[in-house]
Amino acid sequence: MNEVSSRARILLVEDSSEQALLVETWLVRHAGYQVITVASCAEAIKALYSQPYDLALIDIELPDGIGIDVALAAKKANAHICTMVMTAHTQFDYALQAMRSQVDEFMVKPLNREQLIDSVHSLLERASMRQNLHRRTILAVGAHPDDVEIGCGGILLRHASLGDRIVILTLTSGESGGDVSTRAQEAQWVAKEMGAELRMENFQDTRLSSGIDTIDVISKTVRELDP
Repeated sequence: MNEVSSRARILLVEDSSEQALLVETWLVRHAGYQVITVASCAEAIKALYSQPYDLALIDIELPDGIGIDVALAAKKANAHICTMVMTAHTQFDYALQAMRSQVDEFMVKPLNREQLIDSVHSLLERASMRQNLHRRTILAVGAHPDDVEIGCGGILLRHASLGDRIVILTLTSGESGGDVSTRAQEAQWVAKEMGAELRMENFQDTRLSSGIDTIDVISKTVRELDP
């Protein structure tokens, strides 16, 4: 399994259980990808906003709508996602709609295993390049260990899941709130779990000011990271 395979998340939108099982088997067992399957437009849109995906494989005719609408929603939910629309129908209108909706690939059923896997790998490579192009650095500044984690941990996790670089700058060791060593270990553990880089300064707890020293540390970090 290559690096793209192990990290990529694929959303399969297919209302035929037999077709869904076939595609899942090809992509999971033969290619090692992570695949989540849903069977309707509503389920797909809910899934797209519940976690980030790198690729959406979408059947064009679904019980509650057309796959083009899901492809458009996918682009709104995630800037780097790639989309492939699949159909058993060869109408030119479908292909034209797909092109106008900036769908990345249009594939006609019956699907071929090797062709599908090759296309999926190419699209995931493209999604990875888009993600790197859009990757941002997120800087969160807090006075004490756990201030940032409690205050905006959910937002930081969302950014981390999108591939952004997360940096936590903690200005004191929080000695007034507990054992310094324990708090430092906890902060390091939480940062690791979040996929964040932790930077700790040594300003005195309860004496942190908005003076020039504090401003200098924060300004230096901002200049370095350009968040």
